[in-house]
Amino acid sequence: MFKLIYFCHTKTCIVMSNFIFPSFYLPPISYFHYIKKSHKTLNVEIYENYVKQSYRTRSVIGTANGPLNLIIPIKHTDKEKMPMKDVKISYDSNWQRLHWASITSAYRRTPYFEFYETELSDFYHKKETFLIDYNTKILKVLLRFLKINIPITFTEEYKENIPPPFDLRKQLHAKKEFKLATLPPYYHIFEEKTGFIANLSIIDLLFHQGPYSEDYF
Repeated sequence: MFKLIYFCHTKTCIVMSNFIFPSFYLPPISYFHYIKKSHKTLNVEIYENYVKQSYRTRSVIGTANGPLNLIIPIKHTDKEKMPMKDVKISYDSNWQRLHWASITSAYRRTPYFEFYETELSDFYHKKETFLIDYNTKILKVLLRFLKINIPITFTEEYKENIPPPFDLRKQLHAKKEFKLATLPPYYHIFEEKTGFIANLSIIDLLFHQGPYSEDYF
């Protein structure tokens, strides 16, 4: 459950809150920055309406030609709005094969690709019906890679009027640039050609920094 804690001194009250996380596919590095700042649980939103062109079905990796979007196709319905918990993945195209081929092509020469390859490749051979299940299972593995021991919980209803700093449903978006001085550049195999590209998928950091990724945040 989402919790608000009020601290009052004289007539001034400050509202503190736990973060509300959207469900993302191979989330960007910024997502894990906020996980590190969260408290005892990682509270994932499942009652929000599906947001198009967002990280919910889109991940961005770094290639020799610059950023590349990997997009999970979903099954569309006649409904104008659809809660995230009800979104189903479409397998009309072999997107899993294409995604893994793109990941392999981009990262097979990175220092730690082989370190994570086997477990990640499993997600491109198994099928999940619901997007929320697919994203969550990948997230659990990524948290383990980063040695972040935090339980994942799910919202029980949609809540509005969440204080902006804590409402990551809107704050983290593929169309918005994320700037944070505390997330410095790291070694990248294509940096001489493309320059450093910030806030790519967390797998970009893992493949380049390996077990040192846990100290990046």
